[in-house]
Amino acid sequence: MKKKNKVLAIILARSGSTRLKNKVFLKIGKKTILEIFINRLKKSKLIDDFIIATSKKRQDNKITKLASKLNIKLFRGSENNVLKRFYQAMKLSKINPELIVRANADNFLVMPNILDYEIKLMLKNLDYDLSTPFDKNFCPFGYSLVIFRNKTVKKIYSKAKNKKYLEHIENFCFDNENQFKILRPIHKKSLKMPNLKLSLDTLSDFKLMKKIFLKISKSKLEKQPKLIIDIIKKNVK
Repeated sequence: MKKKNKVLAIILARSGSTRLKNKVFLKIGKKTILEIFINRLKKSKLIDDFIIATSKKRQDNKITKLASKLNIKLFRGSENNVLKRFYQAMKLSKINPELIVRANADNFLVMPNILDYEIKLMLKNLDYDLSTPFDKNFCPFGYSLVIFRNKTVKKIYSKAKNKKYLEHIENFCFDNENQFKILRPIHKKSLKMPNLKLSLDTLSDFKLMKKIFLKISKSKLEKQPKLIIDIIKKNVK
């Protein structure tokens, strides 16, 4: 029997955001943003392993403690060279993953069912190098995450030298699309709202996303993607 292709999620998190300091440790109720994100990500039925990748800076020691509390493997590397940190964390995994999810904690309203659908698409179509919900996105920005082939991460790491690719890894693929086959998933029409941004960068983002989270948190996960769109259409007050 052919061995199942494995999926690794690398959770990118650090405290040193310039626009919204310590944003991953902002709280909704008793949980930090990082805990909420990880708990939602763990609802995925297709992710086999998790690694938190943070920086070596003292301010990120809190992330080390959280990784221990949640029993998740941790890698500490470069603060600003995200590509290198991502690549080195990937090499730590013992499962030899075919797919790597770039799990950016800014997207703490990630939808596990949508992410799983896109992982399935990639597993069925391994001629693609990556799947992105962010470039020409269909659903609200933040519902899902970038999914790379293992070999794609290695290729980017060996070729991407420009500073702009060290933080936003997949941009190297967008700028060199002749070298990569990119999947941009389409979902049912009721989930189409590409102009809605649900990524935590500013205090206003936090206020909106907190309000949404509190409205949807008691609903079933599979209903949450459509529920958010309905809430936004009715105007979140």
